Amino acid sequence: TSSIGQVFRLQAGNWQSEETASSPVEIRIDEFGNKWVRQNNGGVVVFDNNGQKRTIFHSAGSGNLRGSRATSMDIDLNGSVWIGTDDGITEFFDPFSIFNGADGTFVRDIDGNVVLKDAVVTAITIDGGNRKWLGTRNNGVFLYDDGGELLGNFNTENSPLLSNEVLSISIQPNTGEVFFATPQGII
Repeated sequence: TSSIGQVFRLQAGNWQSEETASSPVEIRIDEFGNKWVRQNNGGVVVFDNNGQKRTIFHSAGSGNLRGSRATSMDIDLNGSVWIGTDDGITEFFDPFSIFNGADGTFVRDIDGNVVLKDAVVTAITIDGGNRKWLGTRNNGVFLYDDGGELLGNFNTENSPLLSNEVLSISIQPNTGEVFFATPQGII
């Protein structure tokens, strides 16, 4: 349950709250139990069960997000935290070191180019093969393998995608079916 500015959790039979700077809109928990909370102000707050907290924003030393606003996030099968922004993606390879001042790195493809530079990344979903399905506001969906190779860009011109604006992506774990939510419906 959440309210504006707080995240509540049940631990050892007792409800505890963690204050956040702004309304939480998405949460992911990494393999170390750190809670990554994307906020409506575009930042991300990370906190653990010991009271440590770090706010992540755009500048180096403050997390080094690629863009000025976090817009989506997920955790891959290697434990890396992926944060989509209004200007590409930032990856935190070692979430354990987040409280030691570690910054994220800009995600690059196999050729060294910044992935989805200048694109608003609206959805990140990791499949069972650790491939990254990246939805965007205007350019459809991009699929990258675990090594950074672009496997496909799906849009209204080359696929049955209903809109190039992708709001959310979900994968059925048993069949591998991928579902895309768009303003025009789900496919």
